[in-house]
Amino acid sequence: MKIGKQKRTDTGRKSRLNYIDFAENDGKRHRLAAFESYRKSEALAEKVRELLALDYQDKKPTADLLEWFEGQPERIQKTLTGWGLLPETAAPAVVKTITEQIEDYKTSLETRRKSESHITGTINRVKTVAAFCGWQTVADITAFDVESFIQNRQEDVSGTTLNNYITACKMFAAWLRKHRRIDDNPLKDVLETVDAELTPRGVLTPEQFQTLIEKTFASDREFYKVREKKLNFPMTGQARAVLYMVAGLTGYRRGELLAIRWADVRLDAANPVILLDASKTKGGKDAAQPLTPALVKMLTVWRQIQNPAPDAPLFPTFNRHARPSEWVRDDLKAAGLPTKDAEGRKIDFHSLRVSYISFLANSNTPMKITQRLARHSTPVLTMNIYAKVFPEQERAALACLPGADFSANIFSLVGHRHAEPVKSADVNDDKCERQRHVSVDYSGQFEGMDTKAEKGRKSVLLSKKRGFSEMGRGGFEPPTHGFSVRCSTN
Repeated sequence: MKIGKQKRTDTGRKSRLNYIDFAENDGKRHRLAAFESYRKSEALAEKVRELLALDYQDKKPTADLLEWFEGQPERIQKTLTGWGLLPETAAPAVVKTITEQIEDYKTSLETRRKSESHITGTINRVKTVAAFCGWQTVADITAFDVESFIQNRQEDVSGTTLNNYITACKMFAAWLRKHRRIDDNPLKDVLETVDAELTPRGVLTPEQFQTLIEKTFASDREFYKVREKKLNFPMTGQARAVLYMVAGLTGYRRGELLAIRWADVRLDAANPVILLDASKTKGGKDAAQPLTPALVKMLTVWRQIQNPAPDAPLFPTFNRHARPSEWVRDDLKAAGLPTKDAEGRKIDFHSLRVSYISFLANSNTPMKITQRLARHSTPVLTMNIYAKVFPEQERAALACLPGADFSANIFSLVGHRHAEPVKSADVNDDKCERQRHVSVDYSGQFEGMDTKAEKGRKSVLLSKKRGFSEMGRGGFEPPTHGFSVRCSTN
């Protein structure tokens, strides 16, 4: 720890105040502006040493130290508190409400050069949870409140959104603990929910998807308000129908749909596609999703209605503040469709992408092509998480299995076997009788077989039925080659 005056870079003169240069226990260095008097600066340095010792031992400041702290200038109080060397609740002058604490946390994020979107999203989530739980001060923060908030929102938002709320609150509580504004982090044991990619989403059948598009396109219901803001233009039924159709027939995600411009839509190409460069996709790779003829017709009509500029967004009234999952549920109800699929999974906006992949998987499309169109890095994610099986496809698959003829042949054999009652005189007679019965039983199955190979197959079957095999020079004689391959159940 050093005490001295600092030279100014512009004039070369020494500063008026003495500075205390020291390092925290974790090695982080600080420079504290003290007083003009060297003795006062030296006394302040001694108190700083005490604070560092308490921080190293993880102990609370003593009453004498708190009394000294209250008598210091406000600039020193704020500096020491901001560095986390003393609890912010130590001095009555700096006791703050939860709103003020959140603003300080926002300033801290800005100082650490976090992105604007990260700061805005984190602060808004913390404010939302604080308002729901009714927090007034940091002492009101509990894990039960956060878990209650998550439980209340589970039916409305996805697993990713819930995880974002939990992460934001835990980061805020950890920051409070680091800066000694609370004695302990009450949210350290709060667990995140299931990951978004693993969250089971509902799926629409092809018939339901078509009904949703048709009913929504003809609907006169409009949505203006989104997340306490109003859209400049309403989200009409036609706009929502086009949005659902593009999402359900290309598999583009919500963020990717927001980035599509009309210049990216190649309707007049030999193979119509919607292009997106790597900077706009989730996977960081260029995307070129092919368009179906029905989607080409829909977008052609939509372009004639809008008459947009090439750089105009494909959906001008669809922005990041929108809640398309609520729109999907409302439109499903208006169309008389269920909001959950046959297995009880809820249907939201991301279900349109799930439905797109399921349409491909249930149409005998090769797995590699389905994975490529889904733009997944592995088919495990495509088939195990996204692709859902439609009941009618299950029934169609069962129809491909060997069926009625196979069962009829088996039952006819069973009927022949038990047609004649077995006469029991003694053990040997019974055995012979059964062997003769078997011979009669199988003779009808080989009528018209006059080749040596066919007689050999008959012999093998009879031998197996009797319970023994023919012996050759090398041991048991294997069955005739190709017999099982050429056997037919028909």
